[in-house]
Amino acid sequence: AEEPLAPVCFQTAMRAPGTVFRDVNAPWCPAMVVLPRGRFQMGSPENEPGRSNDEGPRHWVEIGYDLAIGTCAVSFAEWDAYAPWGSGRYYPFDEGWGRDDRPVINVSYEDVQHYLRWLNDRLGLTGREDRYRLPSEAEWEYACRGGTVTPFWWGERMTMFSPWWVSRNITTRQANYRGDGSSGDYRKKTVPVRSFAPNPFGLYQMHGNVWELCEDTWHGNYEGAPADGSARAKADTSSRVLRGGSWDNIQRFLRAAYHSRYASGTRSSTIGFRVARTLTS
Repeated sequence: AEEPLAPVCFQTAMRAPGTVFRDVNAPWCPAMVVLPRGRFQMGSPENEPGRSNDEGPRHWVEIGYDLAIGTCAVSFAEWDAYAPWGSGRYYPFDEGWGRDDRPVINVSYEDVQHYLRWLNDRLGLTGREDRYRLPSEAEWEYACRGGTVTPFWWGERMTMFSPWWVSRNITTRQANYRGDGSSGDYRKKTVPVRSFAPNPFGLYQMHGNVWELCEDTWHGNYEGAPADGSARAKADTSSRVLRGGSWDNIQRFLRAAYHSRYASGTRSSTIGFRVARTLTS
């Protein structure tokens, strides 16, 4: 049996925004970055090209607590430390693309919960407020935007004079998605988790590569959505939220405000996840 490892104790003041840390100096322990506290408008303006009606009503959300997010999607190397081949734990197929520093794929919401239980048990965080968990979709969008208000964190708005599915502000030199020739190549598979530049908060690949699981159950719009960054839940947990788009999606689905739904038991070559923590002093 694996021995739990004592977590590294720290004061919140020791973790300034932008600080990257691991709880233990081990490659299986996710690298986290501390986000600044802040307030943002969740959702998209009605004139944003490619917008879906379920991206509104746009509303203010305050992240008024100390939050850390994984710098990258959880990799196969991190997952395989939890479930090595032959261990009896779920060992997801890599589609022949390779494992190591590529994002883990073909994992469902329930698979991820098993991984999180293992991680928290090993670090002595089970039952604590600062345990590892999936981000809420409000936390995810706040992290993705990195303090920006545009469809992609790197700047300018999508042009109003192009077809709704085309953006002059994203190419496959910036993200991994279904390029259309004019915007770059269609790689048809995942790429390593630290490919491309990180956003202003120090997070890699919030746009593209793999859809990322969130804790929220699916709702058709933001009527009554919480304003405090918490996950939105309902009794029917059969559908949950995905964010960020994937290697197999066009530009529209990679926008910061876009969200999609999926069946909780789904395993797909386009779906992965990253972890979050609420930091306490």
